[in-house]
Amino acid sequence: MKSPSTAIRDLAAQILAQEACTDPLLSESAETSAFERLRLHLAKFVGLAGYHALLSRALALAATEEPSVRCVQLQPLGLLQVPESCAADETERWAQALLARQIDLLVTFVGEALTMRLIQDIWPQAKLKSSLNSQTAASGEKK
Repeated sequence: MKSPSTAIRDLAAQILAQEACTDPLLSESAETSAFERLRLHLAKFVGLAGYHALLSRALALAATEEPSVRCVQLQPLGLLQVPESCAADETERWAQALLARQIDLLVTFVGEALTMRLIQDIWPQAKLKSSLNSQTAASGEKK
């Protein structure tokens, strides 16, 4: 399977940066907060089992590209657990790789327009620099 496009990776980084700017008194990290917001929002549409399946597939795909993703564990109901043994300096890398994969899967399943609408429901400031499918279109690949 192709890697997420640069536009998707940029969007994932932008979302994580926005999460980092939220309430610093929250007990969870910006990374886990982003996945929790996405889980709560998407579960309204696909249910917790559907979200769990999406995140499970994203974890498997992201782990092939970013080894630090392997330290993240998927719990029931689609919750992420990040053991203390995970290196803190790798958090940004695994979170961005995993979120990019999740967004990429959403684009594949429901299309770019609906994916962006879902994302902007959670993060209204999230903006695209180019089409999420720009890598596919540029390389001439077919979906």
